[in-house]
Amino acid sequence: MIGILKGMATTMKHALDGNTFTVEYPEVAPEVSPRFRGVHKFSQERCIWCRQCENVCPNDTIQIVMDDQRNGEEYNLHVGQCIYCRLCEEVCPVDAIILTQNFEFTADTKDEFAYNKEQLKNVPWYKGSDPLEARNPDRAAWVGEGRARSTTSNTMVTETITFALFAAVTVACALGVVLVKDPWHSALLLGGALTSLAVHYVMLQATFPATMQILVYIGGVLVLITFAVMLTRTEKPKSEVYS
Repeated sequence: MIGILKGMATTMKHALDGNTFTVEYPEVAPEVSPRFRGVHKFSQERCIWCRQCENVCPNDTIQIVMDDQRNGEEYNLHVGQCIYCRLCEEVCPVDAIILTQNFEFTADTKDEFAYNKEQLKNVPWYKGSDPLEARNPDRAAWVGEGRARSTTSNTMVTETITFALFAAVTVACALGVVLVKDPWHSALLLGGALTSLAVHYVMLQATFPATMQILVYIGGVLVLITFAVMLTRTEKPKSEVYS
């Protein structure tokens, strides 16, 4: 009991002193430890293609493809598979690959976490700081390589346009469900809204919610509503029709 009271007193003390412990991310970049291991950055100009990083990697994260003259053609690294042990950086004799403090990387699919040499080259420094600057001030090979990776591609543009179109369909159908007076038309618009939501789930690669959306809501609830509307709908008397 005494421990609970001490804990409550400590909580109230920090709650009333006015100090904040949270960071308004992403507006404010949080401070990370100097030993933090983030996304890799690769310099093709410095690399001598010795393949030591590939050989030392315990998780087969790095894959290097060489041509017939043993010149490097491809340098692929799966940042989602990496365990960030930093062995690749330690074994590299020319500091061609390092782990930055940048933790901001996202993707829609696992395959997009497989970075090639151009993507690794364009990984930005976190807050513009080079972790090897103090150890090696002459970083000419890294100059100009700290720009952010371009996230705009034809695939993303197509997905964005498709998302916007189906979002507009969802909103329009939802408004129609509320505004249309005919219950049969309202049920059809509800089916359109639910189908559009299922498409959004498919775009997010959430196949199970999309399947449940179609089977349960469209195949079950909507069919039940449709039958209820059809069976309870009354016809107008002939006197009202011919009047």
